[in-house]
Amino acid sequence: FNREKFIQTNKEMIKAYASFAQQNKVPMFTISNEIDSFVGIRTVQTVDRTKLTYDLSKEFIEEVRKVYDGKVIIGLAGVEADEVGESHYYPFEGANIICFSANAMPDDTLEANLQFIRNVTIIMKEIGQKVGIKEVMLCEITLLPAEIKVDPTDTEAWVKMQREQQALFNTPSYRKNRDEFFHRFFTEVAPELSGMTLAPPGGSFSLREDELSESTFLEDLDNWR
Repeated sequence: FNREKFIQTNKEMIKAYASFAQQNKVPMFTISNEIDSFVGIRTVQTVDRTKLTYDLSKEFIEEVRKVYDGKVIIGLAGVEADEVGESHYYPFEGANIICFSANAMPDDTLEANLQFIRNVTIIMKEIGQKVGIKEVMLCEITLLPAEIKVDPTDTEAWVKMQREQQALFNTPSYRKNRDEFFHRFFTEVAPELSGMTLAPPGGSFSLREDELSESTFLEDLDNWR
């Protein structure tokens, strides 16, 4: 593993994307939804992940700011939900929005899922306050049928699950749990967020076309907007 080449290559890639965003007047640009997951790829197992997370956060933001003047977003995956009130610092100076992920939540643990998102929202606001960031977004949210046990960081397993276990997303129990979760999420938790991205499976894309006219999901989404 060539650490210097890894950093340089990705700095060049992200700067190219940021230039494209600037040229096309894109109002927000995400440097990384999960900067700590990004450095945790298999080839980086022997590297100090915390230091690399810090290094890349600073260097990516600096590179993007050379070519882009819109809102910059940067995010984390590995925040523990029980760390509310603890002191966290990440070198996110220069960014405008901080985001986090809520992936692979089982559909049958409604209260725990909602509390997890509430707690992480609080923690991300605490992290942001240290560097002057006021906006917090939810960059990924996926609700899985409880029967599915998959590590969202294992790309091969995640893709295989989406290919082979889609039938579980159409069961009456999952659809009922999903609708209740999103209704309560939009009405109780989402008002604390500045924005969000819904990603399949479990987000709006998992709603079948014949469900859209009956589901309150879109109504809840519009009300939240």
